[in-house]
Amino acid sequence: IGELSLVFEDEQPSKAPADLPNSRAFRGVGWAALHSDLTAPDEDTFFLFKASPFGSVSHSHADQNTFAIMKGGKALAIASGYYGPAYGQPHHTEWTRQTKANNGILVNGEGQPINDATATGHLSAFEDRKGLTYVCGDATAAYGGKLLRFNRHVLFLRPGLFLMLDDLEAPGAA
Repeated sequence: IGELSLVFEDEQPSKAPADLPNSRAFRGVGWAALHSDLTAPDEDTFFLFKASPFGSVSHSHADQNTFAIMKGGKALAIASGYYGPAYGQPHHTEWTRQTKANNGILVNGEGQPINDATATGHLSAFEDRKGLTYVCGDATAAYGGKLLRFNRHVLFLRPGLFLMLDDLEAPGAA
């Protein structure tokens, strides 16, 4: 219908996502979404993980190898801070965009640099099976030489157990 399609609501029938995998890696953007059961949102355990090739520029934060956890739609572990209409204000720049606000690792009290296209990560492994999902992110580059290695390994045992191992190496005492 062309432009008229913007006026009318879609009439697609809804259906449960029973034919979709419960977990998926989106390697191009560096996100992994792990669910216990997409068909039961009130009981679903959801783990969102980021290790992105896009650095900490634009709308991205200094949050490589970070995560959020929800259970039944309720937040358990979140990226904290909200800037709403206050983009660029001190709370936004000095907290929300920081590694420490996003369940990330600090090295000697310092996080990843803000507004740095080279502060990247990547999903180095992803395996989804019936009862478990494994994901690993590499955020070494995001620390600008403060670390020689930072791999975060996450094993999700359905329906709601997460095992996380951080494998870090620094060039000196840290």
